[in-house]
Formats: sequence, C-alpha cells, structure tokens
Amino acid sequence: MPTVHLENELEVYYEEAGRGMPILFLHPPGMGLVTFYYQQALADQFRVIAYDIRGHGYSGLTEEPLSIGLLAEDLLFFMNALNIEKAVVCGYSAGGSIALDFALKHPERMEALILSGGFSEVNDFWLRNEFKAGIALSNEKRLPFLAKAVSLGNRSTKADTKMLYDYFMKSDPLTLRKLYKEGLDYNCTKHLPNIKCPLMVVEGQFAFYFHHYQMIFQSLVPNVETARVSKGFHELPMKFHDPFNHVVRTFLNKVLYSERSTADSFKPAYS
Repeated sequence: MPTVHLENELEVYYEEAGRGMPILFLHPPGMGLVTFYYQQALADQFRVIAYDIRGHGYSGLTEEPLSIGLLAEDLLFFMNALNIEKAVVCGYSAGGSIALDFALKHPERMEALILSGGFSEVNDFWLRNEFKAGIALSNEKRLPFLAKAVSLGNRSTKADTKMLYDYFMKSDPLTLRKLYKEGLDYNCTKHLPNIKCPLMVVEGQFAFYFHHYQMIFQSLVPNVETARVSKGFHELPMKFHDPFNHVVRTFLNKVLYSERSTADSFKPAYS
C-alpha cells in the first residue's frame, strides 16, 4: 500500500493517479479516501491525490490532541513528503474546514481552493444537529449505524454502499468523535477575506440549508465563484460525480488559462 511517513512521524495512506496540476482531496469524518473514487476520472488532465486523514482508513495516529489545525499541518507535511510545492486543495463537507485552515495558514502553497458543501462555521440548526448526531454515534457500539447511514446517503451504486461502509468501519471511534466536535466548533469566518487564491464553492440545488454558507463566501472572499449542481443534494463527489467533476474541471481550466494568459511568460507545465 502506498504510504508516506510525515515530518511529525505520522504514517499516511494515499492513492494517486494522473499527471498535471495536483488536486488534493480531503474527506469528511469517517469516509476515507474512497469518498473520491469517482474523481479518478479527472486523472486524464490532473494529478489526482486522496489520502486518509489520521485515524481513518489505513492511516495511523500519533499522540497529539486532534484539531482542525493539526490536520491542516498534516496536509502541509504530506505535500512536503510528495514534493508538491503548490496544489489545488478540495475539501468535501467537513473536510472543507481542513482545506480552509490550510489555505489561510499556507497561502503560498495554494493554486486554488474548492469546497464541495463547505462552510466556514456551523451556524444553522440542521447542520449543527448533524454534527451532534455524529458525536453521539461515534463509539464502537453505534458506529455500524453511523457507517450505514453515511454510506447510503453518499452512494451512487449498490457497490458504493459496501465500499463506503467497509471503509467507514476502519475509523478510530475516538478520533471520529473528536473530529466531529472540532468541526462543530471550528469558525474561520472573520478570516475569509484573507483567502486570495481562486475559490470555488459548489453545492447541490436541493441542499437548501447549505445555500446560505455559499452566500457567506460570496460576501467575504475576494476571488470566489459558486455553482449549484442541478437536482443535486449535499453529497456531490460520489452521488453526483459527473456534474461535480464537470464543475471542478471547468473551474480549474479557467484558473490555468488565467494564470498563463496574465503571466509575462508561460509557466512550465506540471509534470
């Protein structure tokens, strides 16, 4: 299995495909890198990389207290280990909190930021209660129920259900519970004007209680675009993978074209 040891002694399992601009995908609690199974289709143009965050899937754990900031530092060390100077970072749902924290702390390492159902804070009734349910169900006895619910909610096919469920069950329950708690409390809204890289915030048309989070980004981030997947819900990367991949590809091609057309000379191609 492809693993790397980071500077903080953490062993991280990852998968990658393709060449070109690196896109690093960050999953929400429990789901693991299989969340981005269908984003392998982007490997015809980009270097697609997904990894299991600490305590998930086949990645290890260390003794440091878990926090969103720690997971953002893991991403920095992961990029260093793979010799990636700059990348596109894409966070799905609560994985977006890690992506936001990283973008704010390490802007020099960002090509662009993509948030699929992302939020800078949890400030509505429905999402807050989803996090509370995750906290309540993150123990060995109730973990199968949580894994089944998440798997059914995100699947595109029946085969996806088993893949997601089996991977979710690899999660360390204590880490999972702590991650839900940290995600519930995380708030970087006041720092959003400091995001200078191109930002895409994509959500499903019918993910109604997430739409106001898009408006927060629109009002505070200087270089932001938003998109809504027709007839889509919150679970885009797997359940609505074709239109989601189209949004990602279109946005990044625009970013690449803009960078190259405004530079004094063409930048070297990614390899």
